[in-house]
Amino acid sequence: RAFEPAPPKERAQETRWFGLSGAPLAEVVQVWADDADVKLIWQSEKNFALKESVSHVGQFEDAVFKALSQYDNEAIRPVGEIYHDPKTGQRVLFVRTDVK
Repeated sequence: RAFEPAPPKERAQETRWFGLSGAPLAEVVQVWADDADVKLIWQSEKNFALKESVSHVGQFEDAVFKALSQYDNEAIRPVGEIYHDPKTGQRVLFVRTDVK
């Protein structure tokens, strides 16, 4: 039998995540979630707009962190949590409004 190399280890693919300043945050994150095969649950009644454009090469989670961090010093801000749905194995991003 011929030597067969081990299959390459899966590496999380790096993607360019982009959102323009002024764009609705919920819509930007929804597009990103769709691209990353993540289910988004948006539980915020407030309409946030990106304060600054986001251009990030890397993982989905890091891009979302970068976008949500723009609101860290606001009295009302969006916060997110990512977890895995035990029934489906799918990643889920839950975004809600936090009031300081």
